[in-house]
Amino acid sequence: NVGLDVDLRTSGSSKFGDDMDFVNGRYTGDMSEFYVDKENGQFKKIFAKIVEHLEKGDASYIHCRVGADRTGYVCILLEAALGVSPKECSIDYELTSFSISGLHPRSSIFTVMCRKGLDYILGYPEGSTFQEKAWNILKGYGVPDEQIQTFVREMVE
Repeated sequence: NVGLDVDLRTSGSSKFGDDMDFVNGRYTGDMSEFYVDKENGQFKKIFAKIVEHLEKGDASYIHCRVGADRTGYVCILLEAALGVSPKECSIDYELTSFSISGLHPRSSIFTVMCRKGLDYILGYPEGSTFQEKAWNILKGYGVPDEQIQTFVREMVE
């Protein structure tokens, strides 16, 4: 039931191009600067499409070139919005060890993007819990509160 392919590869590594649009259930665009995405609204677009497909009962396939860094951060943020703990998010990140780049133990220097992502969420000034911080980051990306609530409802049910 995969209805959406979210391709986070940079334009230089994407065979689908970098039109930053949804075409036939596929989103392609450069997410190399996702931390500062507030200006271009890519994450807002991605989130809206994920929610749209969730409401139709479709799964979303999120990936980048390796399936660890950009994908890891996006999935950590989505999990945090659902209330998953930072520890559990980092454990889930270890599943990226099945990518082409090899082992990603939480203690590894290789997990820079995961660590940056977790630190970014944990250090976000708005919110007192990991989940609240994630919601506020999503809102900062332009995601409406109602859409975040829909995401949580659809994922938890």
